[in-house]
Amino acid sequence: MNRFPFYIGWSADVPPKALQRARAFLLLACCLFGVGGAWLALAQGEFSNAVFEYGQATELEGVLVTRPAPALKVAVGDAGSETYQRVLLVGYGKFGATGILQTVAEREGFDLDGRRVKVRGSLLYRDGKALLELSEGDAAFLEIGQPRSLSSSRELYGETSLSGEILDAKCYFGVMKPGEGKPHRSCAVRCLSGGIPPVMKARLADGRLEYVLLVGPNGEQITDRLLDFVAEPVSLCGRAERLDDWWVLYVDLNQGVGRLGLSYPADIPMCR
Repeated sequence: MNRFPFYIGWSADVPPKALQRARAFLLLACCLFGVGGAWLALAQGEFSNAVFEYGQATELEGVLVTRPAPALKVAVGDAGSETYQRVLLVGYGKFGATGILQTVAEREGFDLDGRRVKVRGSLLYRDGKALLELSEGDAAFLEIGQPRSLSSSRELYGETSLSGEILDAKCYFGVMKPGEGKPHRSCAVRCLSGGIPPVMKARLADGRLEYVLLVGPNGEQITDRLLDFVAEPVSLCGRAERLDDWWVLYVDLNQGVGRLGLSYPADIPMCR
């Protein structure tokens, strides 16, 4: 007698041994899938706290600055305080705000840098940093006033080396989740190529996390030199300073970009 009776799939009669094995397999598979699903869920990182107020218009007033990246200096704190937050300006989609500022400047016949302006757009924010998407293009400028001189809170740190990940500010601070790492690399490259400011998510020597705007030695844009290193652990050397609520690294291009291992930032290399 055959110990394992042949089972025909379209037959209504299932041999007892085949039915017993099928039930055992299904029970085991359900247990494995359940345990595996729970493990995957628990292994995930915390969900990003980034917010993009898509479709919600916000009006901001402040002084426009174009370096190291286009931003609106907005007074924060008590009235009369000289404390300012720099709200980075970006364009709609995968574009920066530089083209919009040039269009408005040509229309008005004067440079916008240092002028008091009132603009409208959609806010993005995360970890105390804020950006404003000028969704309406040049129409986002509601008022343009006279030049106004504002002091900046500035701290100089000299030559240093920072390690972290190069990312595009717009996606990371609200538009995409995740807005970092290998899954986001191709998107970040396109955004940076479109003029969105490059930012390094850097781990300092004392373990603190900081966000650092990346520019050249003289404050010029160097995005094209950074595209090959987006979304991977790297180290950059240069002159560092803090402007209002943002760190800025004036990258020393002569020292290049150092690729780090997966265990970064165990040892942060020193600049020459």
